[in-house]
Formats: sequence, structure tokens, C-alpha cells
Amino acid sequence: MGINFDPSHLLWMGADPIAAVERLAGSIFHAHAKDTRLEAMAAINSRLDAKPVMPVEGRSWNFVAVGRGQDASFWRALIAALRRAGYDDVLSIENEDYALAAADAIDAIDASIACLRGAIAT
Repeated sequence: MGINFDPSHLLWMGADPIAAVERLAGSIFHAHAKDTRLEAMAAINSRLDAKPVMPVEGRSWNFVAVGRGQDASFWRALIAALRRAGYDDVLSIENEDYALAAADAIDAIDASIACLRGAIAT
């Protein structure tokens, strides 16, 4: 039995995904590549935003394409932590960037791939 590690939820809750990976070493069986961007409203409404994911305007946080919330250095550090924790398998892109129209989903996936390829290569 193992876990499916998804950093996006830890990010909007204010947790440290890298510290979580280190704590969960040996029990991560799958990993999502999914990003979260904190929005300006977080300063007012906190991260505990109970609004629906649509519309994205006025929310405290939103799921975004990989690299559009956390920068490439975060993804490099997370991938390195996953490897140190014994995980060396797929990074499954979970695209929930609701700010983009359905036609732009390919752009979000392409951006995620580009960010992850750069993070893996270093």
C-alpha cells in the first residue's frame, strides 16, 4: 500500500511538499505534477477558500499548469526530493488550469511538459 503524492493540495494549504516527500520516503507509489498559484485574495480571504473552482477570478488560489504557480527551481527541488525518497517513476500531469479555455488545455500541458523537462534535466 502506498500513496499518490499530489503537491498542489499541499501548496494551497500552506504545507511544504518537499518536507512531506521526505517524511513519506518509501511510501510514494505515484506522483502528480500539478501546480497551484496563490492569488492576491489569499491576503484577504486566507488560503481556506471554499469558493467553487469556477470562476477563477476572486479566488485565493487556483490550480494552474506546472510552472505557472511554482517556479522551475521548486520543481527541480521536488523531483530531487522524490528521487531521494526512493521514487523514480512517472510524473503524471494533472491539468486543472480552469483559467484557460478548453481549447487552451494543450497549451497548459505543453507548458507543464516544458517546465518538467527542464527540472528533470538538471
